[in-house]
Amino acid sequence: MKIRQGDETLMQGGFGMFGGLMWIFWLVIILGSVLLFKSILPQDRSDAQKPGKGAIEILRMRYALGKIDKREYERMKKDILS
Repeated sequence: MKIRQGDETLMQGGFGMFGGLMWIFWLVIILGSVLLFKSILPQDRSDAQKPGKGAIEILRMRYALGKIDKREYERMKKDILS
């Protein structure tokens, strides 16, 4: 089968000499934009919502900061664990 000059663009997917590499370019642009916006936008999470911040950790922090005494700490710990 002979290829005519007008059929060249159909063989290359319409992207010229880069062929299928153009989709990689757009993929990098889109992923870069998403990562940029994600890093710019503020993270709206309080300490209680962060992973690893359970009730016991918060209770220990309050006790360490002196916000509650030992008796309150033990009572609240017992409530949490039961």
